[in-house]
Amino acid sequence: MSPAPRLARRSVWAVAKKEFMDNVRSRWIVGLSGLFLALTLVVSYFGAAQTQGRTGFTGLGDTVAGMVSIAAILVPILGLMLGYAAIVGEREQGSLLLLLAMPVTRLEVVLGKFLGLGSVLVVAVLAGLGVSGGIIAVLAGAEGLGAYLAFVGGTIVFALAFVGLALLLSTVAKRRSTAIGLAVLTWFLVAVIFDTVLFGLFIATGGTFDFLAGTVDFPWWVYAFQIAIPPDAFGYFALTVFGLERTFGFRVILPGFVSPGITLLSLTVWTVVPLLAAIWRFRRQDL
Repeated sequence: MSPAPRLARRSVWAVAKKEFMDNVRSRWIVGLSGLFLALTLVVSYFGAAQTQGRTGFTGLGDTVAGMVSIAAILVPILGLMLGYAAIVGEREQGSLLLLLAMPVTRLEVVLGKFLGLGSVLVVAVLAGLGVSGGIIAVLAGAEGLGAYLAFVGGTIVFALAFVGLALLLSTVAKRRSTAIGLAVLTWFLVAVIFDTVLFGLFIATGGTFDFLAGTVDFPWWVYAFQIAIPPDAFGYFALTVFGLERTFGFRVILPGFVSPGITLLSLTVWTVVPLLAAIWRFRRQDL
């Protein structure tokens, strides 16, 4: 084995370690882990208050049903805020040129930052959801533990997708303020605006929605567009892994192509493509 690949791996590892340790020192990991832990336990304990009129820890499946909508909003915010300044921030400070003056390529910088920032979210998700899942399994039963572990894995892929998006935005923006503006706009587009427009198109094309019956039965094309967007793909991944039929108080009738494999594939594509685009953009950028 030639020394060049080893040197490349060491360079990637060095950048990743720097990013990870910077977030350890700023207590991001502790804060995020505590946030996931607290939210999961609160949802599990109080989740049945509105539907069943009681409190107490519910099973893993019911906990995930309550956590999906929270995680679909929270995880994109965390991923974008963690990585939006990864490139442009260092460029404004002047440290990026210093970093590139060392024996490290632009490819290694982007990969290292992705791995380092991604590790922060991976550790936070594993610690927060892992500990809370263990507590719930002890207190309310371990039924669905395998599906819960799959949910944790899906949450990690979902988080990495937005780290990749954040890095892409950080290579596109010329200023830190522009990058955070793009990050906020991206969150609104994927978490709020997209579903609002899609539902409007559904109604405009003659679709109906029976609130009284409490049933959601959209045409296939609505689901196809939804699973192409990370928050909806993540939500359907969690629901299909557990075989859950209800969300937001409605019974969901899913077409056959909405499966754990397809939704996870969508999340994987959203992880890989923005990362590759960030690498392409950064390698051709004039610093």
